[in-house]
Amino acid sequence: MFGWRKWIDWVDHRLDRRAITALIRGFGLPATDRRSAVLGMLIIILLIMQIVTGLLLAFYYHPAPRAAYASTLLIIRDTHFGWYIHQMHVWGSHLLIVLFAVHVLGLFVYGAYRGRGEIVWITGVGLVLLSMQGALTGNLLPWDQQAYWSTVRTLEIIRAIPLWGTVLSFLVGGLAITPALLIRFYVVHTIFIPFLLWACIYLHAAALRRLGYGARTDTPYGTMPALQALIRGLLVFGIVLTLGTLFPTRFIEEADPFTTPSDIRLPWFLWPAYGVLETLTHRIGGWVLFLVLLVLLLFPFADRTRQPQPPGKSVTWGVLGAVVIALITFGYIGYIRGG
Repeated sequence: MFGWRKWIDWVDHRLDRRAITALIRGFGLPATDRRSAVLGMLIIILLIMQIVTGLLLAFYYHPAPRAAYASTLLIIRDTHFGWYIHQMHVWGSHLLIVLFAVHVLGLFVYGAYRGRGEIVWITGVGLVLLSMQGALTGNLLPWDQQAYWSTVRTLEIIRAIPLWGTVLSFLVGGLAITPALLIRFYVVHTIFIPFLLWACIYLHAAALRRLGYGARTDTPYGTMPALQALIRGLLVFGIVLTLGTLFPTRFIEEADPFTTPSDIRLPWFLWPAYGVLETLTHRIGGWVLFLVLLVLLLFPFADRTRQPQPPGKSVTWGVLGAVVIALITFGYIGYIRGG
């Protein structure tokens, strides 16, 4: 009646309908890679949720100090479902960091960085750092006291890190909180970070597709049905909505550069870095953080094992245990000292 066949034939003449059908039904992955496929699907779903909620927030947000605070109030108080969308976007950014970190942890445990897996590892670590940077740039946008003063402490950490502080200062035109910095953070948060994230995801997924996730076998390819993706999407949506409802982020009065609240805290993922700076001097601590980042990125080039290996090596678990203990120790110090 509506000529659907004509439109279907028009599309099919330009695209391979069988490829589209296969994409909808599921995508093939080696059975040994399904542990990464599940986590990767959750990450993609969460990224799509972040884009959707971010676009909805951008309709009402105005990146200027007075207008930023007023527009945020408009979103969370006067817009239908605005409070939920705001909370989902905030908690989605935190959950995204956790999922990326778990994914990189799996790359380490299963030795996916060995052999030709340097790109897999570097892009994986880059995804963690980019997701953290996205959360940090978005943290300033509400322009309330919590956002303003937690960003002040965040910039203290960034300034202490050699090279990285210089690069970020160049990108945003300085590290002093000014109206211009708010606009630049908004541009970095909405344009640069998403572009770099998706570019890293493309390189990371392409490398994993070619090299695999750890030790490979000759197991045939399997599929991930669209129904499973839908169920996981609903699960992620429910988790983010529940976190935002039960543990909403605080939103206090408009930012005042001359009044410092006593209960301002850094984002949780910066507690270890703040603990390092508080334990050591800022100069020494900054170099320590810089060396940690450098070692983390170049770690695969130090392990010259040619083939990925399954977990079980005592050295792997020893290194992992030492890293976890250091994170917990310095994170606790950063928390109790004002993090």
